[in-house]
Order: sequence, then C-alpha cells, then structure tokens
Amino acid sequence: ATAALELAPGAVLHREGDGATHLSYVEEGRLVLSALSEQGRFCLIDIVGAGRLVGDECLDGRSEYASTAEAIAPTRILSVTREQAQTVLAQSSVFRDTLISAVLDARTLAHRRLVARQSTPAEYRLAHLLVEIATTDDGTLAPIRPRLTHDRLADLLGRGGSQTAEADAAAVTE
Repeated sequence: ATAALELAPGAVLHREGDGATHLSYVEEGRLVLSALSEQGRFCLIDIVGAGRLVGDECLDGRSEYASTAEAIAPTRILSVTREQAQTVLAQSSVFRDTLISAVLDARTLAHRRLVARQSTPAEYRLAHLLVEIATTDDGTLAPIRPRLTHDRLADLLGRGGSQTAEADAAAVTE
C-alpha cells in the first residue's frame, strides 16, 4: 500500500528528529532538505527533484530523520513504510539499483551536512548561492565551472556584510 502525497509549497514531508518510518520517492516537484546547526542556524543541505529518494535513514537502522524535507514547488511523493521498502528491496533489482544510487547520494549529502554545520555565515551564503545557481528547472544539479582561484574564494569568504549574493554570483559563474 504505497501512499501518494501531494505537497503544496511550504508543506513539510518530515522534520529533522522525527521518527524515520517511511522511504519516499519524489515523483514530481522539488523538496529542500535542511537541518539546524549546533548553533541553531538553518543549514541548506540539498534540493532534490523528481526521481530522488528521501528518508533512506529508515533503511539503515537510524530511528530519526537527519533533515527536514519541505516542498518548494507543488510536489507529488510516493511513500512506503520501512517494512514495505525492505520487502520490495528483496524482490526488485530496479528498486535495489535506485536505492544504491540513493545511498551514494547520501554519502555526498553527509559530507555536505558536515560542511554546512561547520560553516561561517559567509561560507553558508556562498554554498546556498552555488546550489541555487546549479539547480536546473527539473530539480537536478548541473555542474558549475567557476573561473575562480583558491585565493579569490578566500577573499570572497572573508569580506564583510556589505557583500551581496549578486556580487558572489557574478564572481563565481562564467
């Protein structure tokens, strides 16, 4: 019994710390994944679109979701319980392949979480901006090929509050 959910922008699929009971597939739309830093600041983790799985914590033994998943566009979700997902995983090679891909994405996500939780406000603004620049209309991330040296990036991160997101975008995009 797969549950089909329709989420309006701003609707929350699950919150960081909620019980990890469901694996969800984004059929259409986009979700933003976020978490709170140890200092209580909002950290953007990822923006996921159609074809992505969220909530894979329920399959690896974790009892809580590590992030909040919130719709940023009209979004259709297919959701299954932990038990249903484990049954399908045992029976379907297509689902298994999709899950392996999701697990690899989760490793990248874990690295992003670590970086996000240790970032300064300027680093966070830059990371958020880069995710926004790289996100295509279908919710996937496109590669960014910056013309930026390590020293220039350090200069950008070290500047004060008068710096705007538009100036950052102009400095890091082609």
